Amino acid sequence: MYSGIAIPLIGFGTAAKAYNIDQMKQAVDTALQVGYRNLDTASIYGTEPALGEALNHAFLMGIINRDEIFVTSKLFAGDHDDPVSTLKTTLKNLQLEYLDLYLIHWPINLRKGASHPNPKEEDFLFFAIRYRVYMEGNGAMRGVGAY
Repeated sequence: MYSGIAIPLIGFGTAAKAYNIDQMKQAVDTALQVGYRNLDTASIYGTEPALGEALNHAFLMGIINRDEIFVTSKLFAGDHDDPVSTLKTTLKNLQLEYLDLYLIHWPINLRKGASHPNPKEEDFLFFAIRYRVYMEGNGAMRGVGAY
């Protein structure tokens, strides 16, 4: 990453909405115990609260420390209008103070209530720069990706 932080090569994805919270917590607990240190989620997956509970449990049990894992989440296309509060919700759900990487899930904005994106509605370069400067300046994340 640009910041010099290494991303673990193999990650554990948490996009499985079909599982309940207990199943997701067990899967994450097992992943951490067998050595996964790169965890991937997104607000649209609906799994951030379960991942947060699993991480909190792992921290309390001494399985891992926060600085031993790399956590990525994503800003969904329908949330481009308010990335700050969306990130705050993500951090609350994950029970974390910061993310290691926060990706823009789609490179175009999907307006609330719209059925199709309209990439001409917003200057996305400006959006990305404004977003990155704010988030990094407030210590909420250590990097941002395109999508």
